[in-house]
Amino acid sequence: MIKLPISFRVGKRIDLMDYLGIICLIPFFQPGCIDSFILYGINTTFFTLLGKFFTALRMLISIFTIFIFLLNINQIKKRTNKWVFTLLLLNVLLVALSGLINSARITVMLSYLYDVGVLCLFELLIYRRKNFFLNAIIYLFGALSWIGAISVILFPNGFNHAHDIHNAIYFLGSKNASINVYIVFLMSLWGKSIYEGKELPSRSIIYLAVFFLTGVMMGSGSTIVCVLGLTCIFVNYRILRGKIVISPIIPFSIVIIIVVIIYLGSSFQFILDVLEWIGRDTTFSGRTTLWKQAIKYYNQNILFGSGMDIVYRNFSGTIQYSAHSQFLDRLAKYGLIPFLAFCASILYMEKQLVFSKEKKISSMLGLFIALYILRMGFDVYSLYYIFTIAYLCNVLVGNKDDKMSNNMSSLISLLGVEP
Repeated sequence: MIKLPISFRVGKRIDLMDYLGIICLIPFFQPGCIDSFILYGINTTFFTLLGKFFTALRMLISIFTIFIFLLNINQIKKRTNKWVFTLLLLNVLLVALSGLINSARITVMLSYLYDVGVLCLFELLIYRRKNFFLNAIIYLFGALSWIGAISVILFPNGFNHAHDIHNAIYFLGSKNASINVYIVFLMSLWGKSIYEGKELPSRSIIYLAVFFLTGVMMGSGSTIVCVLGLTCIFVNYRILRGKIVISPIIPFSIVIIIVVIIYLGSSFQFILDVLEWIGRDTTFSGRTTLWKQAIKYYNQNILFGSGMDIVYRNFSGTIQYSAHSQFLDRLAKYGLIPFLAFCASILYMEKQLVFSKEKKISSMLGLFIALYILRMGFDVYSLYYIFTIAYLCNVLVGNKDDKMSNNMSSLISLLGVEP
């Protein structure tokens, strides 16, 4: 057996190996501003090259992690939850099958390799130790959150100084993109604190205040609402010491009902009347137009969708590349069968929380999932966020037989060399 002394601490809190985990994850969570600059034709050459650089990194890391994963699959499956990986992998494979049926471009098919790569990367990080995975997520999403927030404060109208805030480009992308990063950051940070029997960090007050400020500056109603929800979670688990414990199924069910009611709103007049009475835009900023188009696409090929290349047009005729609904967009592009696999992954997360003996932490994670499902009802974001949330739930409420260890091991053992 060989030991390599490449694992050591930099300062008191961050291990060198945590940095390696962050570096491997960065290409999968590239700043949204890159694609936005390309879309709006700003410095297209530079940002196209930068985008291709990130794509190349994703490919290299994916190939490497899949190779290492396959070499160590027998050891890994003994220490990680095979159902999380299997369900998420099934989702990717069915989406890829939909791509084949709809003659997807080669670049689209390659993106499914990256999906498998990030799943294998998560498995390898957790295989080393849970703390390795959690630290990588906390540091990465913490850095993205702060850089994103600073970009909003310094450039309230975006890097492109947009006259219309809807066209503003921030570090993390559009005005509604930041909250996804905020949610994953605080979910991992607070989840780890409770897992270790600690209080939620008091500095979270600063995080919440800054995140709320960015929501106001961007005019992002979804960010403001979600940050208020996160503040309620903080008050309960920091000030009230987690005295209010809610079954994860309750917020999950409430959010699902809300989303379904909103989707049905354009079909039932009494729902439109209620929305007008409470002062809400009955089209949800033009989303209902896109939702109707998504349903038409879905009806054209119910089982496997109409393909990744479909486009939508908003009420002004402008082309949109998503239906501004994760659920309806997946139905339109991939069809019913991949959609059911997607839903099964979410339901499995809920199942883990509902049947967990760790009621305090499962209750908190259930609130985070409910917030993210609410977000998915109105926008479309990378599947990597769902992957991350699924693995956070698995790590934080899963079997503690392989609890976080303070002993650091070298990455070379992933190649089959036992430390």
